[in-house]
Parts: sequence; structure tokens; C-alpha cells
Amino acid sequence: MKRVLFIDHVDRILGGAEINLVELLESVPGLDDVSWEVAVACAPNSPLRERLDSLDVQLLSHSLGSSLNQLRVVGKIPSPLGMIKAWQASRAASHNLSCLIREWRPSIVVSCSNKDHFSAVRACSEADVPLVWWVNDIVSADFFPWLFRFMYFRNARRAHRLAPVSEYARQALLNGGVPPWKAHTVLNGIPVQRYLSANEASISKQFRKSFDIPEDSLTVGLVGRFTPWKGPDLFLDIADQWTQQNHRPITFVMIGKAFNEDQAYEAELRQRVEQSKSLKSCVRWIPFQSQVEKALAGLDILFHTSVKPEPFGRTLIEAMAMGKPPIAAGAGGVPEIITHKKNGWEVLDVIGPADGYWVLETENALKTFFRVKD
Repeated sequence: MKRVLFIDHVDRILGGAEINLVELLESVPGLDDVSWEVAVACAPNSPLRERLDSLDVQLLSHSLGSSLNQLRVVGKIPSPLGMIKAWQASRAASHNLSCLIREWRPSIVVSCSNKDHFSAVRACSEADVPLVWWVNDIVSADFFPWLFRFMYFRNARRAHRLAPVSEYARQALLNGGVPPWKAHTVLNGIPVQRYLSANEASISKQFRKSFDIPEDSLTVGLVGRFTPWKGPDLFLDIADQWTQQNHRPITFVMIGKAFNEDQAYEAELRQRVEQSKSLKSCVRWIPFQSQVEKALAGLDILFHTSVKPEPFGRTLIEAMAMGKPPIAAGAGGVPEIITHKKNGWEVLDVIGPADGYWVLETENALKTFFRVKD
């Protein structure tokens, strides 16, 4: 029997990588041809551990030092002192993982985040255990500074395989020097039946009632993390423009929350809505939903407004599973999901980037939807 050890240090949030891991492990008992013994090394008292407690999965303790856990590199250049402290914490995490691997003796290790990739490389090399990086990011200059990319691709040589979540993400790895034979795309999946079961009028009605959304209002939603590159400010631009230029009422719903480093950004978004008469009347704030399918049931359209290439686009396949048409940014992994005008609209690539932002042309797409819906 194969023994598979997944590693994920994230201790405060349940992000896309963690949700993918939970749903993968939930599906294992239903796969007759899979014989795994699975363990997950994760942070004690984390949302991930809470979700995994109900599964037949062995849970092992794994956490990072505060200097490494708090280090943020997306769109930033960390200070030299911060990098030194993070390096020291990474070595300590590698040592702890080495002990854990020797004790549990996995056949293979799968790391689920960038920091875990780095920590696991040394540990797996010492234990002579194959390591797979589950790559949930696009490792390019769009997101990461050159020093991080240099370290990333240098360490990638020591991984046995890399599993990017889209062909676009795979191409970024190849551009960084990863050999083609080492990177294999594994697209994200979802438990479709769970989404189909939630696509009920009663669930939609309850969701709208809970958040004061008129039953007869067309409801457009943005789902996910509130961070600048995901484009929530662009979503508010759309809402503002639409309410000022059109008479048909639309409720714009923002579902999710900011991670720790983006809480000030979320506060700015909320202040903008509060100070705008047009936005205040049509925007609803909805906290992170652990059962996102019930929130999607209350939407008519899903918006995806990322202003940088999306590694995959999980919310798109979730919405499509429930028959909710997506209007999405046509960059990154999105074109691998959406065929324009067949199962959604790619409308952010009509004009292309301007001053660092994608120019959005949604009016025709919305009017097309109105014609279909009417």
C-alpha cells in the first residue's frame, strides 16, 4: 500500500490550495482503484485540520516559525533581515519535517504551498523520499520578485515532479528552466454532485433573505480572496458604472475576505462603498462561506475580475457546475476553462492591459445575458 504524506503549513485561513486538498481526500474513499494510506502534516488548530478531523486521515503536526509564516513575497521584495530570519526558520522546519518523515516513512511526499516546497526539499533529500510540488501559483514576474524566482527554480531541480494546476502555470515553470518531463499539469476538480444538489430555489431564496438581497434583483457576485490582483476594486468600478448608466437594478455581491496582509486593503474597499451613494445601495458584503455552493445558488452571474493571470480559476468551475454563467478575465488558466460565448464570456481581454489594469467591457456581455434570461 502506498503511503502518501501531504504537507500544508497554513494556519489561519482555508485558501484554494487547502480546499483542493480537503476535497481530494474526501473523494479517496469512493475510488475503488486507489489504495492509499494518507497522512497530512498541518498546523495544529488550523482551519485545515478542523476540516480534516472528520476524515479517515492521520494528522501530524507541522508548523513554521513566525518569521517564515509571516513572510510575504507576492508583489513584494522582503527586507534582507526578514529573508535571513525566514531562511533560518525554513532550516528549522526542514529539520522537523525530516524527523516526521523518518517516523511515518511515506512512499511519497506532496507539498502544497511555496514555503512547504522549500522546507520539504531538504527533508525529502535527506530521507531519500520522492517529493512532488503541487503548484498552485504562477511563478513569474507578474507575482514574484527575481530573488524568489531564482530560489524557487533552483530548489525545483531537487523535486521529483511538479504538478501545476493549469497549462499556463506549467508554461511558467518551463520558462523558469524546469524540464518538460518534470512538470505535469493536474487540473483542479470539484465534487460536482454537491454543487448540483445545492442548486435549489429554496437554497437561493434563503441565501438572498439572509443578506437582504431582493428576490427579483439580478445578482452578480465576486467570490474569493480580497487582494489587489484579484480585482475587487475593478468589480466595484463595474458596479458604480452600471448603477449610474443603467436603470435595471442589479445587486453586486462580494463574498470572501482578505488574508492577514490585505486587511487594510479590504478596509479601504469597504470605506469606498460606504462613502458612495450608488455603491452603498447595491453592494452586499458576505463573509467567507465554507459551503460556497449555497452562496453560488443565490447568484445569477459570477464575475471574475483578476487583473493578473489566474493560476486556475476554481470559482469558475464551481459556478459552471451550478449553471451560473461566468464573466471572466481571459488570462492565465481561464481560457482552459471557458470557451468564449459558449460556456461563458471572456471580456477582460477585449482591449488588454492599460496602465496596469485590464479594461473591462461588460455591457455587451450583460446585455447578452439579459436577452438569454428574458
